[in-house]
Amino acid sequence: MQRRTASKNGGPRDPFRFFPAELNILIIKFLRNKDLHNLSRCSKLCYLLCFPRRFDKSAITLTNGSIGLFQDGGLCEQYRTAIRSIQFGKTIAGKVLRPLGTDQEIAEVITQLRIWTDALNIFPRVQELYVSYKILPVLENNVYTAVMSAIAVQPFYKDLQCLEFQVSKDTETGDPRRYEDIFTSLLPEDRDFLGQKISKNEVDALIRAKLPELSSLTTARISVDGICTPLISSKTTFWEGSTFYYVPLTRAPNLEDLWVETLTVSSKPRSNDPKPNSLKNYKERLYSDPGHPHHFTSLIKLHYTADGIPSKNEIDALPETFPNLEVLEISQLELSRREDGSDTSLEDDRDGMHRYDGIGKLKHLVDVTMPWPAYEDAGPLSPGYLSGWIYRWIRDEARNLDVVAFEGTRYVVGRRDEIRVICRVGAAEVEVDLRGDTTVSRYEDIVPENYY
Repeated sequence: MQRRTASKNGGPRDPFRFFPAELNILIIKFLRNKDLHNLSRCSKLCYLLCFPRRFDKSAITLTNGSIGLFQDGGLCEQYRTAIRSIQFGKTIAGKVLRPLGTDQEIAEVITQLRIWTDALNIFPRVQELYVSYKILPVLENNVYTAVMSAIAVQPFYKDLQCLEFQVSKDTETGDPRRYEDIFTSLLPEDRDFLGQKISKNEVDALIRAKLPELSSLTTARISVDGICTPLISSKTTFWEGSTFYYVPLTRAPNLEDLWVETLTVSSKPRSNDPKPNSLKNYKERLYSDPGHPHHFTSLIKLHYTADGIPSKNEIDALPETFPNLEVLEISQLELSRREDGSDTSLEDDRDGMHRYDGIGKLKHLVDVTMPWPAYEDAGPLSPGYLSGWIYRWIRDEARNLDVVAFEGTRYVVGRRDEIRVICRVGAAEVEVDLRGDTTVSRYEDIVPENYY
């Protein structure tokens, strides 16, 4: 006889109250996530039955509520060891966040970061960590040092396989003593967390001294407003930006996949801006032995979103810094693609013909994507001309190339074309395949030509 599923007053009854526990578990085990979510809202019993399934993916986002669930005596205390992936709050990538207008709002950010980093020791088996926050530039050095130092003492530190930092920096004006003003307004525990102001000349060495080796790290992603280029070699003459974000990567001997991107187009230099640091100062800050720059010999994939087209010097730095690359993807910020003006990166190579020649020194390279290599004043380039570059790379040392793509904005008289040109490299020829907002008829010549 079938049991009634409605109560005497017509309300729904919970069928799980009549099933054996084993049967309830089997039913819930095969529900889809959406159905599981809906079922969990039916009753307290359904919620308790469905709750463990929320952690099948072993990932959580840190909030005040989620932290409370996993603390001693919390509903999820027994699931601490199941968590493998943690994200700080909500990701900031691609979102427009309002400015940090008051000292109280800034203090709330610091407090939140302190709470989140304090909560990390609850989860002993984390393998992926995604950190995101928005901060004033004057606090950047201290906040990153505080967060990274807290990560370094966690029980899971040496087991981390993936580490990501997304940092959005709010615009800042006013007195350079702004740090001291903010510091005095913080709670005592937040002042202990942040510490006294760390100068740009101290931060790299300080972070290096605090960090043990990240022996299990294989994937890293750095998304920071205005971060400096990772394309640096012993021949590079100038360097500017926040180098300390790269310091943990020099402690990761098994790093294979690196993503670097700047979140916004950097502002134009002002007359009172400091001059770029010299290479000597850069190497002294980033490397423990300035005479021997770090080579990322384990890295096989590099994805870099550039604020503009990389210069010849940057491309020439690739073989020294990343000698074993198999996949190289250099993109251009959408906003910087649409900017007018001259191509300053052509200063060391006026005709642009040899801009990407450094790629030919990457012996293991198989797949490469590069920005369309010209702004408006450089004139149009045909795919046939670009195929000549590929021939040079192959004739040099890049004999394992399989696919080469150029994408971005191609300038033609009176218009811009957003295009992607894919060249498939065969044993005897370079096949040019046009894709994107373009047609063959819009080019004068698509037949591969030899430029040696």
